[in-house]
Amino acid sequence: MNITKDLVPSIAYQVRTQEGVLVDEAPVNQPLEYLHGHNNLVEGLEKALEGKAVGDVFEVRVKPEEGYGEYNDNMVQRVPKDVFMGVDELEVVCVLLRTRI
Repeated sequence: MNITKDLVPSIAYQVRTQEGVLVDEAPVNQPLEYLHGHNNLVEGLEKALEGKAVGDVFEVRVKPEEGYGEYNDNMVQRVPKDVFMGVDELEVVCVLLRTRI
């Protein structure tokens, strides 16, 4: 069965920075399920998943205009550290998409 609109596929994926640092993942034993064709993922990823089948392995590079847009320093929101009470360590990450279904 191929991924089409209104299907709920399960995808295992890894998100890495341009330097290859792993910043997010849904492993095979805990895949992400989503409703396809309803803008639940960024446009570029959803387009790349369209028509894929169980067992397909591929890499996706989402262009800014099909993701979250170009970086805009004016859109960065500074949040005081004390807002995160009980969190010992925070780190900044960059998110790119790589998907395996």
